[in-house]
Amino acid sequence: MKLQDNYTAEDLIKMSKNLFSQFSECPQEDIVFFQGLINEFSSSMNISSQLKQFHAWCLDQHPTRIANIRFRFRGWLENGLRYAQSKQPSGSPYPFPSKKPAKN
Repeated sequence: MKLQDNYTAEDLIKMSKNLFSQFSECPQEDIVFFQGLINEFSSSMNISSQLKQFHAWCLDQHPTRIANIRFRFRGWLENGLRYAQSKQPSGSPYPFPSKKPAKN
């Protein structure tokens, strides 16, 4: 199965190794992990783009806080999906509700 932007699980593994020096390679486990992410999240978000955003976020964090990249990236995707769903008002074509000034 390919993503919307034509990335496969193998492509995401290569990207992860390039972005994260501490990414430990476990070929079969990685294929299963990324294939699961593709199956779960690719219909609602671009996973390769999210991986790049996650990497940028990791660069700003203290190095000791970035442990278990796979676990944190799955959490990143779940939080992004939850955030997108909470900000999408029902029936509105716009992704975020407008902020109206309070009436006095």
